[in-house]
Amino acid sequence: MSDLNQIHTALERLFNEEGQRIVFWNDPDREFQNTLPFIMLDGVTTLRLDEVGALEAKIRLERDDPNGKFLLYAPTEEPDYEDDWLLDIRLYSRSFRADKREKGTA
Repeated sequence: MSDLNQIHTALERLFNEEGQRIVFWNDPDREFQNTLPFIMLDGVTTLRLDEVGALEAKIRLERDDPNGKFLLYAPTEEPDYEDDWLLDIRLYSRSFRADKREKGTA
């Protein structure tokens, strides 16, 4: 199974089987930056946190679309707690990791 299929299956499980509304995906090595556009999940909006400001993302998640499902992708490490504008959302959501070197997802 390809990386794309494994990632798609794992994310689909988080959103559909586990009922997650928001999933954070930090990809500090930018391994999956080019794969991201090909990950299409029904009913899930992907926001790139390097293209959408944290405040804009927070308003969209909490006020504009409080019931929508979102994949929040960032080609960076998770920020430190004191620097994380989305910390309150991160605490009630899930984190996703994928690693090409191990051919697995977490």
